[in-house]
Amino acid sequence: MDRLVWTRERPTVPGWYWYRDMTTVPRVVSLIQDGYGLVVYGIEEYCNRLYEVRGEWAGPIPPPEEPCDEAVV
Repeated sequence: MDRLVWTRERPTVPGWYWYRDMTTVPRVVSLIQDGYGLVVYGIEEYCNRLYEVRGEWAGPIPPPEEPCDEAVV
């Protein structure tokens, strides 16, 4: 698996990302595409437009893999 690296470049695709800034501990946030662009959930009580958020990003976080014989159906 590739290692995630912190960057100041904002994400360009929806998914789960690590996020950190100077005032908070690193946390996992969700980026969702709506009709106007990417929205960030998980930084504050409400959502933020991605272009409003300053900080560092790592991701997207890949989904876990499961062995075929143990997959939940």
